[in-house]
This record gives sequence, C-alpha cells and structure tokens, in this order.
Amino acid sequence: MPATASAPLPLTTTFTPPSACLKDLWAVSSAPSHVLWMNLGPIDTTKCLPSGWAATTYFSPGICPSGYVIATTSKNMAGTMTETVATCCPVDVDSNTYSIRPSAASTESWWASEVCAWGPPTDAVTRYTYTSIGTDGRETSEPGTMSSPGSFNAYGVEVRWQSTDFTTPPATRAVTTTHAAPAETQSSTRGSSSLSAGAKVGIGLGVTAGVVLATALALGLLWSRRRRRQQPNATQDQPGNPDYSELAELPGTRHRPLTYEKAELPANPARSQTERFELDGQRSR
Repeated sequence: MPATASAPLPLTTTFTPPSACLKDLWAVSSAPSHVLWMNLGPIDTTKCLPSGWAATTYFSPGICPSGYVIATTSKNMAGTMTETVATCCPVDVDSNTYSIRPSAASTESWWASEVCAWGPPTDAVTRYTYTSIGTDGRETSEPGTMSSPGSFNAYGVEVRWQSTDFTTPPATRAVTTTHAAPAETQSSTRGSSSLSAGAKVGIGLGVTAGVVLATALALGLLWSRRRRRQQPNATQDQPGNPDYSELAELPGTRHRPLTYEKAELPANPARSQTERFELDGQRSR
C-alpha cells in the first residue's frame, strides 16, 4: 500500500525560541569524516525549532519564528493559485544575519540540513566561545577564532502561504535585545569621538552659559539705547549744555557788513621832480 503524504503543519502563531538558541555556539563532529563544525544553538533541535520541524518539511500556512528573517523566497503557481515559498534564517544576539549558504555540493551531513550560515567579512577575524561535548559526555567551553571563508551554521525554517492566508506578509524579525559585537569589530565600528560623557556635559553647559551671557548683553544694550532715545536732546547749540559756548566778537564789529572802496589814479598825475643827471665824458655821441 503506497504511503500517503501527510498535510503540512500550520504555523500561524509566532514561535519564540529560548535565547540560547540565538546565542550559543556548539561544536559538532560530523560523520563519517569527523569534521568539526560550528552550530548556532543547542544540538537538540526540539529546543530551538517549532514542533513538527524537519529539514525536509515545511509549514503552511506559516510565519517565521521570532528572531528569524526571510532569507529567500520563490513562487509556486498552479492554475489560479499562487503560493509563496520562503526560508527563514536566524539573526543571532550580535545582530549577525544568517543567509542561505552557497549551493555548492558537499558530502557533509550538515550541509543539506543546516541551510543557513554566517561568516566574518574578508580580512576580519571573529573571536567566539563555543561548547563541545567530550567522549565522556561532559560539556566544556573553549575560545575560538574564525576568519573568512569559515562560517557558523544554523537550521532554516521553510514556510509557505497564499495571499488569502494573511492580510499582511508574515513577520520577519522580532529581535529586541541588543548585544555588543565581537571585540575585533567594536574598534572599527565605534564612533570617532573620544570625548568622555563628563567632557560632553561640560561642553554642553559651557555653550549654554555663553548663550545666556550673550543674550543678557544684547538686552542690556537695547535697554540703554531706548533710554537714550527717551531723554531730551541737548546739543551744543543750546544754552545749558556743558559743551555750549558763545562766539566772542570784537566790539562794534558784530554784524557789520563788509564794504569795499574803489581805488583810482589822479586825473593829472604829478610829474616826477627828479632831475636827470649825466656824467661828463659819458654823453652819447
């Protein structure tokens, strides 16, 4: 008797995973090569993923879990029906958004099941702490570093819906807690200002005091000008002014008009009484 495919499970309410699922990194050894790889969240998927999840199943209609975003979408069309297919990937506590890993084939078991990945940018090194399980079953935490093209891996959640399933597109992100980025990236993303909080407050108070002083001076100058305008104008032409003085004049010459007399030569000018003398022997010939 042929197997009957089961109907997909709906996921119409937001599933919220524990905070450790978006924070903790676990080292996992894959078979048969025993390659060590990093997984976001505990190895037990039932703690971090919606009930009924599997790497080969999807939820319909479905929405992304809290702390996940839609990483990729496609369309399924059958007659008049159009269905949107989306894969949700997590955003970790350091605000690193996981995306669909490259489609290159790999024989590792985790390559097909953990379709989401995040890696540090080129020429950057990320420091982290991961948990591993020893052969004796004990959990230990150790520091590690990763550079490009290395990556952390995470499970994706496939959801599908039709336009009639929701009045608005499914929610894509619900991360509300912010955390510090790795130490290597803090220095490169931090602002260039090196002023302390106290220095900034002092500058603010100094600017405020300067504005108040300038305003007071302006008001004082305006008041002084208005006061001067309201006082009677005493000029130098008015008696009573300390700077006023009358022009001293000589007696009898005040307001006397100037007169001019025309000088003429006499009608019969007197002849010169000077006689002409000549020296002897000097007479002209």
